[in-house]
Amino acid sequence: DTSLQMELAGRYNSGAMHADGGSLEIVQYNARNGFAYAVSGVKGTLDCVDMRDLKNGDTVETLTGRELNAAELAENAGDGFVYGDMTSVAVSPDGKTLAVAMQDADYTKPGRVLVFDCNEDGSLTYSGIAETGVQPDMVTFTPDGSYILTADEGEPRLGYGDPNAVDPKGSVTVIDAATLTARTVDFTAFDSAEARQTLAAEGIVLKKETAPSVDLEPEYIACDNHTAYITCQEANAIAVLDI
Repeated sequence: DTSLQMELAGRYNSGAMHADGGSLEIVQYNARNGFAYAVSGVKGTLDCVDMRDLKNGDTVETLTGRELNAAELAENAGDGFVYGDMTSVAVSPDGKTLAVAMQDADYTKPGRVLVFDCNEDGSLTYSGIAETGVQPDMVTFTPDGSYILTADEGEPRLGYGDPNAVDPKGSVTVIDAATLTARTVDFTAFDSAEARQTLAAEGIVLKKETAPSVDLEPEYIACDNHTAYITCQEANAIAVLDI
């Protein structure tokens, strides 16, 4: 019998509900301190959930946690960022660092990554902030922890049919985890007629009369220490980036 058998052992209630979702979304477990970290876009908080004593028993355990107002920290950084949404969280391979991605309230403006030190008691100590491309949707670390990467989706939030819609450039941001210096890479190099035709000939799905730099929308990243592979799902494509 190869079927997967699972039994609910514990549950955490974030205390937030929203019709559009985002109440409690992406979760990352830190094996170093036994805590799980989840993002609540609705509240703008990082929820730190204690899983150190979780055991399978006769009843479903109610897990306890604490909230950290990450949105407030980002806005207090003083660089003009206005919190719009929190989209992703990642824990470094050694369990010592946590990164969380945020989008600006203005969907055409750059987002941010906040970085924290992970403490033994599950608490987080804020250590810095870095600017990303527009609409960071996913954050991850390289396996050696040297870099933090974000997939910056750059969607036209109002839709293509709205005459006031803006389609920001999709991009990938690479952040030095030690210094928090960031560089953002986009797809402008593919905007020439010749380069665009080459992409189309290879089966890349592109909207008619639209530049690849705004049509390609990074969604997810898998990487080793030297190369990142980025899915652009609407374009049926995977981009390869030398880190």
